[in-house]
Amino acid sequence: MTASWHIVRSVHGADQAMRKALERVGYELYYPLRRVERPIPKRELSPKQRKHHGIFTRMFHEPLFPCYIFVRFDLSDGKWREISRVLGFYGFALYDGMPASVDDSVVSGLKALEDNGAIPGQTEVKKLPFNIGDVVTLIGDGALRGLTARVQDLDERGRISVLIAMMGRQVTINLAAEDLEKVVA
Repeated sequence: MTASWHIVRSVHGADQAMRKALERVGYELYYPLRRVERPIPKRELSPKQRKHHGIFTRMFHEPLFPCYIFVRFDLSDGKWREISRVLGFYGFALYDGMPASVDDSVVSGLKALEDNGAIPGQTEVKKLPFNIGDVVTLIGDGALRGLTARVQDLDERGRISVLIAMMGRQVTINLAAEDLEKVVA
């Protein structure tokens, strides 16, 4: 068997220490980061900047998948079990009780999105066929199938918030794009 990518979960806040420990042992890792622009907190601004009353921003790198690290290893040799002894280890993404493998195309696809070591925060992960305000029908399985809703919010992960009239009030639920169909007027 050859080495393939697997997902290792770290304890919250232990990502960096766990990555360093795994690299020291010799594992190939991938920890995708995204570049986002955030306002600088007022306490970090100079007095002159505070008087300006403008919004000052700075670029930050943050994990695309916090607490999750892609690690390349071979399941056929038992060496991968030592990962569970690394400080900060929380668990593996499992399938049938064994670490689930991730296709190489997933990792190479994420790497292809990178620009200078991070995925730009404005990168469209998935082009959605909906806009805010669109009327949609729920087509997924379940009790809500066939209900009509209005798109309220879209996020970069492909999740869609819709507003549904239910039991005499408006209820917001989050769904995947695959569970919705646009109503054509």
